[in-house]
Amino acid sequence: MRTVNDTSYGIVPMMKKEGVWRVFLIQHRHALHWALPKGHPEKGETDMQAAERELEEEAGLKVLEWLPIDSISETYQFHHRGNRVNKTVTYFPALVNEEFWLDQEEIQDGGWFTLDAAIERASFPQAREIIKEVFKRVS
Repeated sequence: MRTVNDTSYGIVPMMKKEGVWRVFLIQHRHALHWALPKGHPEKGETDMQAAERELEEEAGLKVLEWLPIDSISETYQFHHRGNRVNKTVTYFPALVNEEFWLDQEEIQDGGWFTLDAAIERASFPQAREIIKEVFKRVS
């Protein structure tokens, strides 16, 4: 079995409505897990440009303002096509527009969630920790 290193970039999409912070989560069509939007960079893109493009491609959301919060990374391993993949994803917290649409080929569902609802909905422990940390920093 070969080990492959993989890197992606995403956004922790935030908005404040009626005084309450909310985060946007997506449900991937094939794996059905709930997570933050992310994806691989294209040639010539910076990390933040890749994150911004993926957010718009998957959910139609646009960054209005980068939050003054350091990026947060997660690392995990999984197996794919006989390889062990060491994955690192770096997320950039940002205020985004409220209205969204979903890429029907990749995304099953998506929506805005309060902290408690997001923690309940997010499929993986590391995603829940990232969400908690961003809510803590903006509150």
